Amino acid sequence: MRLSSRIVAAVAALFLLPSTALAVDFVWTTETVKATRFSEADSKEVGEVEGGERVELLATDGERVRVRVKGATFGWVDKAKTTDVEPEVEETEAETEDAPAE
Repeated sequence: MRLSSRIVAAVAALFLLPSTALAVDFVWTTETVKATRFSEADSKEVGEVEGGERVELLATDGERVRVRVKGATFGWVDKAKTTDVEPEVEETEAETEDAPAE
């Protein structure tokens, strides 16, 4: 098979994949959580995720989810301490004062 035929076949295969295979899923933590190296909650801690922080969801294993903690650091956190609903941002007094009057 020639190289151009392989490229066409690869591009065609991308269009046949379900759209979720290419999508990136995110969740938000509902409180500050410690991320562990393995899915077992008592495994070594690799980092901490602040409450309300958006993290990339990579996998699910029962009641634990694997997330990207920071950069190339990955860890497992309790699924119950995450949500797929983006938290509302509260305005500070300074932001309210700076807003143009309607």
